[in-house]
Amino acid sequence: MSAQDVVPESQMVAPSEGLFGRGLRLIAFYVRMHPGPFLTSVAGAIVFAFGSIALTTALGRATDEVLRPAFQGGVSGRRIWLAVAAVMAFGCLRAIGIMVRRFYSGVSGERVMATLRTRIAERYRHLALAYHRETPTGELLAHMEADVKAAVDVFWPVPFATGVVVLVLLASIQLFTADLYLALVALLVFPTLALMNRSFAKRMEEPARLAQERTGEVSAVAHESIDGALVVKTLGREAAETER
Repeated sequence: MSAQDVVPESQMVAPSEGLFGRGLRLIAFYVRMHPGPFLTSVAGAIVFAFGSIALTTALGRATDEVLRPAFQGGVSGRRIWLAVAAVMAFGCLRAIGIMVRRFYSGVSGERVMATLRTRIAERYRHLALAYHRETPTGELLAHMEADVKAAVDVFWPVPFATGVVVLVLLASIQLFTADLYLALVALLVFPTLALMNRSFAKRMEEPARLAQERTGEVSAVAHESIDGALVVKTLGREAAETER
């Protein structure tokens, strides 16, 4: 069972295409499956980013216009309540963004996995009976469970990453406004982190692929042992199967 069995040919990526390009095309393919929950999750991530920036701004103004004057001679009750209301409002906005982002990200990912499992099951139905006789049931189950989950793992963090990107952009604007030199230091740090992340992703690609293959092998062995438990006990092969 390969990716061609569940992904249309028009969506397949060329082997020579880079890791980043392949990831973008795969994510776009998943988004087109169930765009509603995904876009709602991204909207929640953007609300979270704006709420976080607004909350920090409100806390800063509350410190400058309420706390500091309170220690220097007093502050009006109206100003105190305005500061409290602003902090609570933006805090609630940020919390709503987090809830929407997390909930609909989970809904989107689960629906994509359900669709992929359905496609794999449909593909199994059209395979020759000889294939099912030669292929262990555990391996078939691994394709529908472990392989599908690994394939969708790249999709789960997208709404979170979108919120982080928006948050970084907004924070950078504020940083340039507040302190130019500190902003320049941040500009030097971000490219370094991006290069480190890219290097890590390229190194992990092959080990991740091998891990998925080993997961299929283990699933096949475990299913055979459990499914044939009566035969194993009858022949006294419990220790051998445990070692296997």
